[in-house]
Amino acid sequence: MAAQPNGTAEAPIEVSSLPTVVGINFGNSYASIAVLSKEGGADCIANEDGERQIACAIAFHGEEMYIGNQAKQQLVKNSQNTITGFRNLLGKKFSEIPANASSTSAPVIQHPEIPDEPAYKVQILQPAPSPLPTTATNTPAASKTATPRSEPVPAERFLTVSEVTTIFLKSLIKSAEDFLGKKVQGAVITIPTWFEQAQKDALEKAANDAGITVLQLLEEAGAATVCTTSGPVPEGLSVDRTQLIDPRSNRDAQLSMTPPVARSDDHSSRLRWTAVTERDHAAAVGGTQAHSGRD
Repeated sequence: MAAQPNGTAEAPIEVSSLPTVVGINFGNSYASIAVLSKEGGADCIANEDGERQIACAIAFHGEEMYIGNQAKQQLVKNSQNTITGFRNLLGKKFSEIPANASSTSAPVIQHPEIPDEPAYKVQILQPAPSPLPTTATNTPAASKTATPRSEPVPAERFLTVSEVTTIFLKSLIKSAEDFLGKKVQGAVITIPTWFEQAQKDALEKAANDAGITVLQLLEEAGAATVCTTSGPVPEGLSVDRTQLIDPRSNRDAQLSMTPPVARSDDHSSRLRWTAVTERDHAAAVGGTQAHSGRD
């Protein structure tokens, strides 16, 4: 199938009749979404802005909230109200975050009400109250004209890392549902190999708060392995082989070794799909229908 140009969110594929499950490649800088095609292949889809590589960023400007690449653009003139890099802070306490950690976006602060909870403080404009009803007719100042609506009210908003993640994941699922035309029943989400159990639990909670049923949290190295073992075996390579995974991240240098795994040809019991990594490389996200849990 010919590659789809970046810049359109129109459905380029016939969606599979299998249960509506999506793959989410959730990086610290970028994320992507993939679905199964009718032919059983995997396709990375675009959101409503035509983005297949979606920046993990949320920005607030006045009464508006921006998500994705639009939010990242706010880093230039509105960095204090733009939140990035939140995935790596999931499941961490405020005291565990290095005090000298540099950031070009909204700084991480101690939540004013929740002990040892990292949070972000942003400036927003709250919508003004609705116009007051007309004055009662039995008062001296009787009037049938509603009180004019006042201007939006400046306010501070505190968001935990979990709340930011929930907002972002919810936007990804909405994009997938708009593309598919039906409700997403579950998702497989990639995680770094170094994620601790507390971080996995925090990610799963944030996803559940976004209304997402998490079928599996799949390590990024495992996702890449599925990509290279699900299709035809390249000439000269053994079916059972050890693979070295290089994620090519913008910030982290980390290699993962996967042991030899017997190839399975039982495709009827597997769900496979593709997601784009932070450097536009193809990576696969997959899980069995029978498995529901964590890595």
